[in-house]
Amino acid sequence: MILRILRVLSIGLLALVADSDICLAQLTLPYSGSSGTSTTSFSVSNTSNGSGVQAESSGGNGLVAITSSSNSAVWARNLSSGAAVTADATSGANAVFGNGQHNGICGRTSSSSDSGVVGINDGSGYGVYGSSSSGIGTYGVTNNSNSTGVYGKNSGSYQAGSPIGVYGYVNPSGTANTTDSAGVYGRNDQIGYGVLGYTYYGSAVAGKCSNQTNAFCTGVTAQCAAKDCTALYASSAGGTGNPLAAYFNGKVVINGTIAVSDKHFKIDHPLDPANKYLVHANVESDEVKNLYNGIVETDAAGLAEVRLPDWFQVLNTDYRYQLTVIGSFSRAIIAQEISNNTFTIKTDAPNVRVSWQVTGNRQDPYILAHPLVVEPLKPASEKGKYLNPVEWGMDPKMGIMYREPSVTLPNIPDPVPMRDDRITMR
Repeated sequence: MILRILRVLSIGLLALVADSDICLAQLTLPYSGSSGTSTTSFSVSNTSNGSGVQAESSGGNGLVAITSSSNSAVWARNLSSGAAVTADATSGANAVFGNGQHNGICGRTSSSSDSGVVGINDGSGYGVYGSSSSGIGTYGVTNNSNSTGVYGKNSGSYQAGSPIGVYGYVNPSGTANTTDSAGVYGRNDQIGYGVLGYTYYGSAVAGKCSNQTNAFCTGVTAQCAAKDCTALYASSAGGTGNPLAAYFNGKVVINGTIAVSDKHFKIDHPLDPANKYLVHANVESDEVKNLYNGIVETDAAGLAEVRLPDWFQVLNTDYRYQLTVIGSFSRAIIAQEISNNTFTIKTDAPNVRVSWQVTGNRQDPYILAHPLVVEPLKPASEKGKYLNPVEWGMDPKMGIMYREPSVTLPNIPDPVPMRDDRITMR
């Protein structure tokens, strides 16, 4: 079953037995012996190309090793370039099976170019597979500040598919009662990144949601639970040409307050859409206003009633009016101000067209809870810094949200490829 070493034969085994006088002995099976020596009790040597020890069993374990000390039950060493231990299973069983209260299988090396444990699959299965009933399936740790605990690499071809270096997958049983599960989880308890993505071309970090029935399915989620932190930070500092900090292709919903240095709309130019853009700026105000307008025509008595939406007075307060007469010299006034979502216009001549505009200050619950503060003082952490330091003639590092423009990636060398002669099965 494990390690084709020691063939247990019913007719006996020829071996070299190490004692005070090395001699050739005939062992009769079953054989049991003990030794009180501090050196090797049983030694087998093959000076040719065969196996030093081979074990087989038709129903049980081919080889069992037991120790009561803190040392290893089985210790193997190869003085050449081959494998110290080779295991081969041809009947669907495990070639090597480790079961321990501490580590099931432990691999260790002092080489700077090799691996403590290597798994290679020449088929389409897993090279290394880790599973746990209550803990972590696969766990990687390193004490080298320039290396990684877990490293995944895919050297496949883009023409053949979509190669992935590291893939995380969650498919729990039962009904979902939490949103805290994760296919890939990154955490950093110091200054730095929980998850860092780097790409030469494409997306460094990508998120995709494919559940068409779940309204809370999101491709990327960012959350800030600390004081004065930023849930999502994007910067184009250090880029060349016309870099963008963020690009949204589709509808965007912001449930909160948005603060910008400048805002405008940008569309393909109506007269030359292939070569030009058309850009308009927004109208700014020190009040949170809504604007409504229209055109009416007064009747024979010079009166016109304007009906506003049913929610107008619930949403707005502090109304302002603008009237402009169209097509004739005439005077127009607000004959009756807004009441029951209606106001009346009067002209000094009949049948006059009037363009009207009404504004109102918002008074909905959200704006009352978050009123506009026109001249707020900067908090202590932002004093002496600028939203736009360059425009004020200051160093870019004086920016409130300044981050180093380049991300310094750790120098992680590619693991040395495994040679076939290191794992040749004999």
